[in-house]
Amino acid sequence: MGPDDVAGGTVLSRDEGPVRWVSINRPERHNAIDLPTAQEWAVALANAANDPSVRAVVLAGEGPSFSAGGDLKAFRAVEDRQGYLGTVATAIGEGVMSIAFMDKPVVAAVHGNAMGVGFSMFLAADYKLVAEGTRMAMSYVNVGLTPGGSGSWMLTRLVGHSKAMEMLLLGDAIGAEEAEELGIVNRVVSAPGLEEAARMVAQRFAKGPPGAIGRTKALMWQGYGEPLYGRRAREADEIGRAAAAPEFGEGSLAFFEGREARF
Repeated sequence: MGPDDVAGGTVLSRDEGPVRWVSINRPERHNAIDLPTAQEWAVALANAANDPSVRAVVLAGEGPSFSAGGDLKAFRAVEDRQGYLGTVATAIGEGVMSIAFMDKPVVAAVHGNAMGVGFSMFLAADYKLVAEGTRMAMSYVNVGLTPGGSGSWMLTRLVGHSKAMEMLLLGDAIGAEEAEELGIVNRVVSAPGLEEAARMVAQRFAKGPPGAIGRTKALMWQGYGEPLYGRRAREADEIGRAAAAPEFGEGSLAFFEGREARF
């Protein structure tokens, strides 16, 4: 795929060299998530994860918002609401798993509103940028729903149990600066500069050693359910594997030669 190539209808994919941009594309609905959108998003992320030419991924949203949340009109229009919402949540969960477990870094570029599932969808990203003026909320409870997209699991690990309970049970919105203070996002940037900031971070990731990056991500995610003694052994095994790989040979040589490594 080239820089101008697109795939899907409610989700767009485009490549800028080794960086794959995956953007929700329902701007007229503030990127509200219905079943087709959820399924296309999951497929787009699986494709990015499995494409060896992709070395970094950016999550974004077209139009005025990253995502205003679930498409309540679509949810109310179906007869089998339980089956429909369960299928939506399953698809979003598959996309989140792709973000977490793909062996390449994922950058989130969030703006406008990120509500409900729109909040959950970017929490697993490895580096999160949010534009000034962005509002986000775990707003499921405000419409009588429970969390989806692994949002409750992710949020608890970012902000702790007490704050996560507050956000999940009250559903109040927070701003970009508060999200940064809470450790939910990495950096707040100007709204006009969001895309370029995401591009610069993603390109920097794409220049890094893909093997070491992938194994580091795996170590981080495995650590959530792993005891300390297991982590100690796993880290020793992984750093030994990394030392034997060509990436370390190039990286260490570049260090001694005073130049940028070429991974």
